[in-house]
Amino acid sequence: MPPGERATLWLKGVEEIDAVTDQEGRFTLWRVPTGRYRLHATVWGNSKAPPNNEPLGSRHMTLDVGAASIEGINLEVTPPVALKLRFRDADWQEYKTKMKEVSFELRGEDLKESKPPSDNGEFTMDKLAPGSYHVAVDGLPENLYVKALRPSQGETPRNTLEVGNAPEQQVEIELGTDGAEISGVVRTKAGEGAEAEVFLLDAEDPDLAEVETTTTEKDGHYQFDGVAPGKYRLLAHTKEGLFSLRAGIPGQQQGIIKDPETKELFRTAMEKIEVSSGEKATKDLKIY
Repeated sequence: MPPGERATLWLKGVEEIDAVTDQEGRFTLWRVPTGRYRLHATVWGNSKAPPNNEPLGSRHMTLDVGAASIEGINLEVTPPVALKLRFRDADWQEYKTKMKEVSFELRGEDLKESKPPSDNGEFTMDKLAPGSYHVAVDGLPENLYVKALRPSQGETPRNTLEVGNAPEQQVEIELGTDGAEISGVVRTKAGEGAEAEVFLLDAEDPDLAEVETTTTEKDGHYQFDGVAPGKYRLLAHTKEGLFSLRAGIPGQQQGIIKDPETKELFRTAMEKIEVSSGEKATKDLKIY
């Protein structure tokens, strides 16, 4: 932390701990139980803040705490970022009349924000901290899906966006038109169709990011449309079962699983599936 700044720190994981730095930006967190945590710092009213006095923030840092002390942690705080995303012009012109139900969703640590596009196909997300975010575009028509995210420089995976320190950043969204279909029936142990929630998770993402969620029909039938080619995990749950699985377990927040033990617990209840462009795949599921 730069000298002369007092910051508030949050450590979240097995327990939630907060602290305030001294005038030189130094901090110590005592008696932290063993486990995995996320550390974040915020500075309010600093002279380096933008004219509107928005707080400065740091990236979220992952810490694995054991018996030994961890020293030398350095957090850099920066002004909030304004992120502008826009559909590729050709895609927007062709499909904008069918985009009335579309919304853009950005998920990160302590953030899950959703917005509809403007009349020219833009989404603007303000006050973001630098870091890695998971991206979803809900309500796309027909078999459309997000094929690629294209920042001003380079290209990023279709569902993950790395936001840097620049105060204003732009990203183009390219759509694919040959999304896959995944469908099936959720059954009880007795083989009967069951009402449940079905989660489609990205198996290629280390955090098993939630791609989409749907609710079955009364006979247990479910269906996902416009699925991007790739590898996925499917998880079916009654609402009560899902609550009991998540209860008391840190790490399942904002559609992102961070805790290793939680990941492993979820994996044991999941079905694997891989789809290609335009494929119609079926996978029956069992209630966990």
